[in-house]
Amino acid sequence: MTKFDISVVIPTYKRPRLVIRCLNSFLKQNFSQNRFEILVVDDGSGDETGDQIRAWKQRNKIINLTYISQENAGPASARNRGIEKAKAEIIAFTDDDCEVDFDWLSAVFEYLKNNLNKLGVGGITYTDPAKTTPLTSQISNSIEIDFPTCNVAYRASILEEIGGFDETYPVTNEDIDITWRILEKGEIGHEKKMRVKHPPRRDSFIKTIKGVRNLEGEFILWERLTERYKKEHIHPLYFLFFHYTLKLSVKRLVKATPYLAKNPFINLWLLVILISERVYLLYLLPGFIYRSYIRRCKKNNE
Repeated sequence: MTKFDISVVIPTYKRPRLVIRCLNSFLKQNFSQNRFEILVVDDGSGDETGDQIRAWKQRNKIINLTYISQENAGPASARNRGIEKAKAEIIAFTDDDCEVDFDWLSAVFEYLKNNLNKLGVGGITYTDPAKTTPLTSQISNSIEIDFPTCNVAYRASILEEIGGFDETYPVTNEDIDITWRILEKGEIGHEKKMRVKHPPRRDSFIKTIKGVRNLEGEFILWERLTERYKKEHIHPLYFLFFHYTLKLSVKRLVKATPYLAKNPFINLWLLVILISERVYLLYLLPGFIYRSYIRRCKKNNE
């Protein structure tokens, strides 16, 4: 069986153009192509995603790419399918809407080779400020305690030990969950040379509002890792009302202030989105609380 130094796992869902852009960034790596493999896991897209990826593989045979298709089960499940098929001792993760810098794989490998006490490593995720607006979504982080799955790598041994990603989470918080569980076992390092670009993306109004459903992940995270969650956020209701509803809304409105003179419509539309999201949250909240209660009852009865 062919062994690689690094296996890269990329989950994708209905983003054929973006995942191809992501794959193109691996053509520029200063890390030899025979030392890494890419596993793209299609989470039941049901569109042209599979055809696009297979065509890309045919055009770029120098890259060791494996395309895996599954029924829609969420990003945690998709990443676990990639982990199962990975052949390397280091498993790196990025997202289909990202672009890795030319030395990303080198930075991952060198850091973990020289820091054998670290169970994983995260880096810096940046965006394109010129293209961001109050209506776009993007990830930009540089702090050493933040390890989003768009820019992180773990040793295969620790992923096997903890059982991979928790597939209970809908779409979000599975990365926080796995970070906290790995930190219970040891240390995760931070490498500034490990850089990933997360270009700004503007979703439709409907998709943006539907994203509120993913906040149920806060209750699941609280149930799974209660003591750690208390230290970070106290309680899901506190997080949702203070951090999400109040603090985040104010922060986004303040950031949108410069657009008042240039394009006031953006501010108005942002206000509509913020109000709609929070009204929808109030509608969903009783269900979040009820399902959390049921899950905790089942756990106590086991």
